Amino acid sequence: MTGMSAKHDTLPFVLYKNKITKTRSFSMCFHKEGGVLTLGGYNPQYHLPTPAVNIQYAKLLQSSGWYTVRLVDIMMKDAKSGRRESLGVASSVYNSGRGVIIDSGTTDTYLPKEVTMKWNRLFSRMTNGKRAVLFILTSSRRGGRGRE
Repeated sequence: MTGMSAKHDTLPFVLYKNKITKTRSFSMCFHKEGGVLTLGGYNPQYHLPTPAVNIQYAKLLQSSGWYTVRLVDIMMKDAKSGRRESLGVASSVYNSGRGVIIDSGTTDTYLPKEVTMKWNRLFSRMTNGKRAVLFILTSSRRGGRGRE
């Protein structure tokens, strides 16, 4: 496991500082048959921008420490019909307390209690025992809404 916090002694920062990469950014491509971690940006071989999938960046709210972002919404997509539906939770609920962090080193998801109940109800309704695709909407670097 590689720690990917926004600290100056982590791999993305060290590679950038030593001019091995052009940016401190990284991207993760997840797939059921394996994934790819790209340091210094993204790999266009795996992340092809199309009208349906546009690569966007989430602005970090802190200059060091955790990758803290502003979460706008969580949506689920019904795998069969393609219908998308929001959890219907105010953005302020997600971003309260310590806020929302993107943590590449854990498989755990922590949600506020009221969000957990809505998540479970929507997931059950959307999947009927099947799987759903999760869309997390953040405030993008361009000022609009970005899909992560």
